[in-house]
Amino acid sequence: MREMKKLNVAQFASELGLPAALLLEQLNAAGIAKKQGSDPMSEKDKAKLLEHLRRAHGADEPLKELGSSKEVVTPVKHKRQLKVDHYFSKVQKLLPEHPNESLNNMRKVVEAICKDILDETYEKKDEEKVLKPASAFTSLEDMTQELKRRKQLPVAIEKYLVVLQHYGNFGSHDQEPDQEDISSEISASIMAKSSLLPLKAMVDWYKAFDLSAQ
Repeated sequence: MREMKKLNVAQFASELGLPAALLLEQLNAAGIAKKQGSDPMSEKDKAKLLEHLRRAHGADEPLKELGSSKEVVTPVKHKRQLKVDHYFSKVQKLLPEHPNESLNNMRKVVEAICKDILDETYEKKDEEKVLKPASAFTSLEDMTQELKRRKQLPVAIEKYLVVLQHYGNFGSHDQEPDQEDISSEISASIMAKSSLLPLKAMVDWYKAFDLSAQ
């Protein structure tokens, strides 16, 4: 068995690609008493955190936080809306046991939303504007930048999109399983759980998006 390197909370958060404050929050929720980034992280701490995350996801805790999906908006039908609903459902279903796949589907939700908004603004463009359809953009990063340029993203949605894009990038890269190193699953679990509320807000905004009202 290889020797595990010893890390403190801040170093472990950096390894996970997470803010230290978010990791501290999750550690304390798991009953692991840590107060600051310099506190040491043991392998026992990591195992207890992962056990807590699996148990919390299995109890559908993140789904309860989302509340009812019937409340907020009057849906506007978009070309890819059925795909968005399908992928969003998979995000929630896969989270308990397959957080990386959950993140992959989260990225698919965001990509489908961005493509619809790009196409709809392209189709309604003024003759003076030079716009391109979604098919002209090869990455989520390019689509995001173009939506910013077109000023179609509210400030809150733009902030959510930055977070979701970061988490989606993590999920889109295959994480090699390693029974001696549980960092990847911990990171994916925390990211997937943290993405649910921003993703729900983005889906609600998308369903309410209506160019004719602008």
